[in-house]
Amino acid sequence: MKHKAFFLALTLVVVASVGGYVSSHKNTKQDKGVDFTYTVGDTYKNTKDNLSKKGWTSYLPEGSVSEDKEFPEIESCGKGIDAVCFVNFKKGEQYEHIIVQKGGRSNYETWVVIGQE
Repeated sequence: MKHKAFFLALTLVVVASVGGYVSSHKNTKQDKGVDFTYTVGDTYKNTKDNLSKKGWTSYLPEGSVSEDKEFPEIESCGKGIDAVCFVNFKKGEQYEHIIVQKGGRSNYETWVVIGQE
């Protein structure tokens, strides 16, 4: 029984520490000459607005299918409870993308940025 309690406590510590990292993690490619910065855990709307101010435009690639009425650029969603979707951005000849999720086990009420591949 002591082992189960220890394992549960250890699991909670790991989950809490990972959760803290994800919520404060900022991605930046400025060191590579690309000004593409976002915060994991931020809403997609806020991220899109911030990137737009830096000259980035979201787009739906030719032949792709939109997955959302409010944000038609969201595409390539997987299936299942933790499915994620992609959003593509361009700025001149530079191209980047982010991964977003709505719902899932985290039960996000709106699209949330969860990372970049």
